[in-house]
Amino acid sequence: FFVGMALWGAHRLPSLKSSPTSVLPSFYKAMSFPNAVVSYEIVLSITRLIKKYGRELQAVTWDILLDISERLFQQLQTLKSPELKSIVHELLNTIEELYDLKEFHGSKERYFEIVE
Repeated sequence: FFVGMALWGAHRLPSLKSSPTSVLPSFYKAMSFPNAVVSYEIVLSITRLIKKYGRELQAVTWDILLDISERLFQQLQTLKSPELKSIVHELLNTIEELYDLKEFHGSKERYFEIVE
């Protein structure tokens, strides 16, 4: 929660110079063991990142975001959390909005594999 807020949230700290590409692998690693609370906070954080900076994100950052999205879908199978399911769908809708605006710079094939 604090990492995302400090780097790209409403209370951004300009003195922090880490890019999403350097931080997102830690989010992915934190999801190694399914935990609904951890996954929920990660979804909130990356949705905030995409809404605020999605148009500017590079393909390498999108690769990590899609890795996280895939893992989220795997976790939905075991966690059975309606709250997590709802917010994951919001994340996918946010990505789809960028795709519709032709401002999604990630792998379209991977995105649609996740959605299916």
